[in-house]
Amino acid sequence: MDIRNILYQIAVFLVGILAGITFTWYFVFNNITPQIQTQNSIINQTIGEVVFPLVAITSDGKGTLEYGKLKITPGSGDAYISINPFIEPDTQYAFENAIKAACKLTKIDCSRYDFFLNIESNATLVGGPSAGLSFALAAYYALQNKTFPISIAATGTIDHNGNIGPVGGIFEKAVAAAQADKKIFLVPPGQSIVYRYERVEKKYEPFPGFVFIQVEYKPIPVNLSDFFWENYKMKIVEVSNLKEAIDIIEKAYNNFPE
Repeated sequence: MDIRNILYQIAVFLVGILAGITFTWYFVFNNITPQIQTQNSIINQTIGEVVFPLVAITSDGKGTLEYGKLKITPGSGDAYISINPFIEPDTQYAFENAIKAACKLTKIDCSRYDFFLNIESNATLVGGPSAGLSFALAAYYALQNKTFPISIAATGTIDHNGNIGPVGGIFEKAVAAAQADKKIFLVPPGQSIVYRYERVEKKYEPFPGFVFIQVEYKPIPVNLSDFFWENYKMKIVEVSNLKEAIDIIEKAYNNFPE
């Protein structure tokens, strides 16, 4: 075999390798690239997104109103929270219950979606359970890709069936909502009445020159519905479950469209 034959065979071998590499690269590129593009498009796709008000109590006991953003994307049923600063540990649990309640009411299979909640709060502590109703309302409107009725604020715990439970700081939260020009503030059942305590002194003189003073604190009921309507033109409405809250909002929405 002469040198030309050897060179020819080497050339054929190299051409074969080059052709194989080219074919492999073409096949891999054309099959993987669409998958990457599809995955990216899924990640970037938004099913629904809402901005919603959220009332909280600051570390010094004052009410404050913040705004949160809830975004829903295709996914696998996960819930993510980003809240700055510190949040109570049970905020995650409240958020997950709120999602379940909204999914049940809308009859949507939420195992196909991921939920992303972001809140930048001025309060040093954002209480978890009391934000449940607000989270559920946000999830309800985001799932349907509707605008959240921003003239509404709410507070209350919520379970996965949508039942609303009691919370603290109702008066302070209502003040924060009213000062933010909200028209309706939704509260748990039985909590539109709060009590202030009035000092009452009773004097007794069992014997001449011996005076005893008995001090009592008498609970005085305060009707929040009357107080906030007279002072702020804001309605306080009790709601027992998520469906009732939605019905009230939808009924009132035409009176003050956003």
